[in-house]
Amino acid sequence: MQGWNVYIGGLVHTIRTKGCDRMLVLNQEQKRIIKDTEGIKLVISGPGTGKTTTVTHFLANLLAAGKARAEEVLAVTFTVKAAREMRERVRILTGKRTDVLTIHSFARRVLCAFPPTGFTADFTIIDEKQEWRLIKRLLAAEKLDMHPQAVREIFTLARNTRDNALLEKNKLSALYNAYMQELRGNNAMDFDALLTWGVWTFANNPVALNQYRNKYRYLLIDEFQDTSQLQYALLRPLVTGNLLCVGDYDQSIYGFRGADVNLILNLEKDFPGLATHYLKENYRCTQKIVKAANALIVNNTKRRPKPHLTNRPEGERIIRKSCANPITEAEYVASEIQAAGQKDGAKWASIAVLYRNNILSIPIAKVFMEKKIPFQVVGDRDYFDLPEIKNILCFFRLLAEPDNLEAKGDVISVLSNLRISSSRARLPSIMKSLAGQGDLTGTYTAILEQTGMLKELERNTSQAGLKALANVEELKNVLADFRNKKLEDFLDYTEEARSSLSDDAVNLLTIHKAKGLEFDTVFIIGVDDKTIPFFQNQGREEIEEERRLLYVALTRAKNSLYLTYPRERTVKERKLRLYPSRFLRELKLEMGAISSVTIKGNINAFYQGRPDYEAEAEASRKENPQGPWKDSSGNRWGICKRCSKFTRDWWSLDGDTNMCECNDCRYQ
Repeated sequence: MQGWNVYIGGLVHTIRTKGCDRMLVLNQEQKRIIKDTEGIKLVISGPGTGKTTTVTHFLANLLAAGKARAEEVLAVTFTVKAAREMRERVRILTGKRTDVLTIHSFARRVLCAFPPTGFTADFTIIDEKQEWRLIKRLLAAEKLDMHPQAVREIFTLARNTRDNALLEKNKLSALYNAYMQELRGNNAMDFDALLTWGVWTFANNPVALNQYRNKYRYLLIDEFQDTSQLQYALLRPLVTGNLLCVGDYDQSIYGFRGADVNLILNLEKDFPGLATHYLKENYRCTQKIVKAANALIVNNTKRRPKPHLTNRPEGERIIRKSCANPITEAEYVASEIQAAGQKDGAKWASIAVLYRNNILSIPIAKVFMEKKIPFQVVGDRDYFDLPEIKNILCFFRLLAEPDNLEAKGDVISVLSNLRISSSRARLPSIMKSLAGQGDLTGTYTAILEQTGMLKELERNTSQAGLKALANVEELKNVLADFRNKKLEDFLDYTEEARSSLSDDAVNLLTIHKAKGLEFDTVFIIGVDDKTIPFFQNQGREEIEEERRLLYVALTRAKNSLYLTYPRERTVKERKLRLYPSRFLRELKLEMGAISSVTIKGNINAFYQGRPDYEAEAEASRKENPQGPWKDSSGNRWGICKRCSKFTRDWWSLDGDTNMCECNDCRYQ
């Protein structure tokens, strides 16, 4: 096995690798982090700044320099894929295997060694379907009319935030206790219970805690910005002196799952001697993209100023495009992709279309299919493969092919799951009624109403349930395009509108799924003020997370970036007028404010924090009582027409200067 001679802060370490011998290139900040292995450290790693390289080489240097043996190091990350990749990189660099685990894998290891009271070491871990069935049975026993998925979501959020008040608020404390007792009685745990019992074990079993504190002299936590209170409570007791946390508060986008951005912002309260390092050079994005991202995120208050710059070229102009509706938006995206391919010979796989919600991908997939653009849905199922959509499509398939045994079996299964008694016997009458509806949209409505499917969907108030309902409602819009076509044409379309099997295909994915990825060209669609920020997320902290979500989306682009939005969208058979996202204003007026020379030479311009726009607008109001009133970013301010609050005039983004409404009134 050959090695790299790695120069780190005046020291030369040999890091063994298979089949290569070359100098490892690291920037000065990375070298400082890797060299300084002792103590409590926080690394703030902005997008594209080489976080994974830094983390893996920190671990490699730790082992190569003899600071720790492989078995004395624990690195924790939050996905199986990330853990596997980091473990393999360290193995390639050093030839050694160390514990790089997901937090659930670590908790399981602890509990197998020290089973809590009432459990044995061979406890089982139940999956989501088993959780559902157990909760459903307990709900029936207690005669509670709640959907199992909604209950499960509350259980998950309460445990991850360590907030029992959520259970009390929803009158689920007794049900939760019964659920946990049932699991213990069957020597079983769900995934959240692994963490809950792990915390309990360290709090109540000093032998267990001391064993792991003595075993692991070094603890590394990756993606720390996405840590929940429960996860932190499991890991915090392990720290004896050496801790490295890596993350970026500006990329914390999982608050809806219980992640707490305050943990990374307030880490020094738990560790007063904390040393903070900043990975500031973005190797991914052009200057214009970095400048736009910085201009956006500085509007958040729950953050700290941080350097974020690039030495890449200035790059292409960021394109903002207003479209008439989602179809014309999709056609615009398709035409730009085709033009780029003809001009530059770009590979399809180097392009991504990002969106806030899966539902926005439907027009994109339709237009791409028509224009023969290969695409793949990344990290999610294709729309027509979603369970709630397949539950409806099987009725259409049986109508088209009455002798199709697979479709018949699927329909009977759906009816049984909807608690329709004698479903097999009632099937002929149900299908006869559906066949007499006349058109596809009428058949769709009859399926939802006659089976009780719509009521069941509406009963599921969880986030996943709301998404499923929105997906089903969108199917009616899809069917409207087949108003004058045959049922067979629609079914053929549902089979064709699927991800390409080719490795070279345009990537379609949600912004959440795009975290950690990068593409040469990125289209962010649906950048309207009902979608991002999402219309249901209008609290101060929720708006800030929505802004962080767009920040993540912007910084997936290496060279070319497009932001598009429709002016109209059909929702529940109504034409909904849309306005550009308020975040676009923050991008548009800030993008050209700082020269490229300043970005390279003076990063202080980027971390002076957010100006007090309201105070500036108030000053403008005093100077000119008749208006117009503006702040230093050019934002127009006004009096809310409904509650008389002095507020930023979001409506004027699209030219309507006499419609000022504050967020509270606008989204009532």
